[in-house]
Amino acid sequence: MWLAAAFFAIDLLSTAAVSVGNYYGDVMSQKMRATLSSRYFRKLLALPQSYFDDELTGTITSRLNRSIAEATNFAKMFSNSLFTVLLTTVAVLVISRDLLSLARRPPISRLPRVSVADDAHVEGLAGLRKAEERKRPTGPAGASWK
Repeated sequence: MWLAAAFFAIDLLSTAAVSVGNYYGDVMSQKMRATLSSRYFRKLLALPQSYFDDELTGTITSRLNRSIAEATNFAKMFSNSLFTVLLTTVAVLVISRDLLSLARRPPISRLPRVSVADDAHVEGLAGLRKAEERKRPTGPAGASWK
């Protein structure tokens, strides 16, 4: 039962950590979108009128939407997956360290043997068996009843 509770707690913590990472990834993505958009508009307003005469309106709008969206989507994806990857890496390192420490322990076959019953106890049991054999009734002419 405690193992199920431990797995549930680990899964709950993992979900909370991923959710926090996703939240900060979304916040960073929105800030990046706002920063890139304002810089792009500032750059567009600084261009001469001849640039707008030669360039199609759709191209300017497309650059704004596609370039900024791709950059922010990459940043969001990277930050969302980066937090999960870091969490997984730390968990793998901790578990590997624990398994390595278990592997360094001597195997059971190399541990000193500990006798369950001491010699006096074993001799006592043998003596009881011999006494019981002597108590068994014997039939005529020394035949034993079994």
